[in-house]
Amino acid sequence: MKQRFIKLDPKFKSKLQSMARESAQDSAYRVSSRIKAILLNSDGKSSSQIAKILNVSRTIVSKWLKTYEERGVDGLLEGHRSGRPAKLSEVEKIILCDIVNSGPAAYGYST
Repeated sequence: MKQRFIKLDPKFKSKLQSMARESAQDSAYRVSSRIKAILLNSDGKSSSQIAKILNVSRTIVSKWLKTYEERGVDGLLEGHRSGRPAKLSEVEKIILCDIVNSGPAAYGYST
Protein backbone atom coordinates (compact mmCIF):
# COMPACT_ATOMS: atom_id res chain seq x y z
CA MET A 1 0.00 0.00 0.00
CA LYS A 2 1.31 3.44 -0.91
CA GLN A 3 2.08 5.76 2.00
CA ARG A 4 0.05 8.96 1.95
CA PHE A 5 1.61 12.27 2.94
CA ILE A 6 -0.42 15.42 3.30
CA LYS A 7 1.17 18.70 2.26
CA LEU A 8 0.17 21.71 4.35
CA ASP A 9 0.66 25.40 3.66
CA PRO A 10 2.87 26.86 6.46
CA LYS A 11 0.17 29.33 7.55
CA PHE A 12 -2.48 26.61 7.61
CA LYS A 13 -0.11 24.30 9.49
CA SER A 14 0.30 27.01 12.13
CA LYS A 15 -3.49 27.32 12.36
CA LEU A 16 -3.82 23.54 12.84
CA GLN A 17 -1.19 23.63 15.60
CA SER A 18 -3.23 26.32 17.37
CA MET A 19 -6.39 24.24 16.94
CA ALA A 20 -4.64 21.19 18.42
CA ARG A 21 -3.54 23.20 21.49
CA GLU A 22 -6.99 24.76 21.95
CA SER A 23 -8.81 21.45 21.63
CA ALA A 24 -6.46 19.85 24.18
CA GLN A 25 -7.08 22.74 26.59
CA ASP A 26 -10.84 22.33 26.08
CA SER A 27 -10.56 18.61 26.91
CA ALA A 28 -11.40 17.65 23.34
CA TYR A 29 -8.56 15.12 23.27
CA ARG A 30 -9.94 13.07 20.40
CA VAL A 31 -10.05 16.13 18.15
CA SER A 32 -6.57 17.13 19.30
CA SER A 33 -5.22 13.66 18.47
CA ARG A 34 -6.75 13.74 14.99
CA ILE A 35 -5.22 17.13 14.25
CA LYS A 36 -1.84 15.99 15.63
CA ALA A 37 -2.01 12.99 13.30
CA ILE A 38 -2.41 15.31 10.30
CA LEU A 39 0.48 17.48 11.49
CA LEU A 40 2.74 14.49 12.08
CA ASN A 41 1.88 13.08 8.67
CA SER A 42 2.70 16.41 7.02
CA ASP A 43 6.11 16.18 8.74
CA GLY A 44 6.72 12.87 6.95
CA LYS A 45 5.71 10.40 9.64
CA SER A 46 4.07 7.16 8.52
CA SER A 47 0.75 5.89 9.86
CA SER A 48 2.61 3.32 11.96
CA GLN A 49 4.88 5.95 13.48
CA ILE A 50 1.95 8.25 14.20
CA ALA A 51 0.02 5.37 15.79
CA LYS A 52 2.90 4.70 18.18
CA ILE A 53 3.29 8.39 19.06
CA LEU A 54 -0.44 8.87 19.72
CA ASN A 55 -0.95 5.41 21.21
CA VAL A 56 -3.72 4.42 18.79
CA SER A 57 -4.02 1.79 16.08
CA ARG A 58 -2.55 2.28 12.62
CA THR A 59 -5.99 1.63 11.15
CA ILE A 60 -7.46 4.56 13.08
CA VAL A 61 -4.66 6.86 11.91
CA SER A 62 -5.27 5.81 8.28
CA LYS A 63 -8.97 6.50 8.74
CA TRP A 64 -8.24 9.98 10.16
CA LEU A 65 -5.94 10.81 7.25
CA LYS A 66 -8.48 9.62 4.70
CA THR A 67 -11.27 11.57 6.40
CA TYR A 68 -9.11 14.70 6.38
CA GLU A 69 -8.40 14.29 2.67
CA GLU A 70 -12.11 13.86 1.92
CA ARG A 71 -13.67 16.41 4.28
CA GLY A 72 -10.87 18.67 5.50
CA VAL A 73 -10.73 19.98 9.06
CA ASP A 74 -14.49 19.54 9.50
CA GLY A 75 -13.97 15.79 9.19
CA LEU A 76 -11.71 15.83 12.25
CA LEU A 77 -14.21 17.55 14.55
CA GLU A 78 -16.62 15.71 16.81
CA GLY A 79 -19.84 14.73 15.15
CA HIS A 80 -23.12 13.57 16.61
CA ARG A 81 -22.80 10.33 18.53
CA SER A 82 -26.06 8.46 18.78
CA GLY A 83 -25.22 6.37 21.83
CA ARG A 84 -27.43 3.69 23.29
CA PRO A 85 -31.14 3.91 22.43
CA ALA A 86 -33.33 5.22 25.25
CA LYS A 87 -35.27 2.62 27.24
CA LEU A 88 -37.99 5.11 28.15
CA SER A 89 -40.58 6.26 25.65
CA GLU A 90 -41.23 9.97 25.17
CA VAL A 91 -44.37 9.73 27.34
CA GLU A 92 -42.42 7.97 30.10
CA LYS A 93 -39.75 10.69 29.97
CA ILE A 94 -42.42 13.38 30.44
CA ILE A 95 -43.96 11.50 33.37
CA LEU A 96 -40.54 11.05 34.97
CA CYS A 97 -39.79 14.77 34.60
CA ASP A 98 -43.12 15.59 36.26
CA ILE A 99 -42.33 13.25 39.16
CA VAL A 100 -38.86 14.74 39.66
CA ASN A 101 -40.13 18.31 39.38
CA SER A 102 -42.97 17.67 41.86
CA GLY A 103 -40.51 16.83 44.60
CA PRO A 104 -40.64 14.20 47.35
CA ALA A 105 -43.44 15.90 49.34
CA ALA A 106 -45.91 15.30 46.50
CA TYR A 107 -45.33 11.56 46.95
CA GLY A 108 -45.61 11.44 50.74
CA TYR A 109 -41.99 11.88 51.72
CA SER A 110 -41.08 14.48 54.32
CA THR A 111 -37.90 16.40 53.94
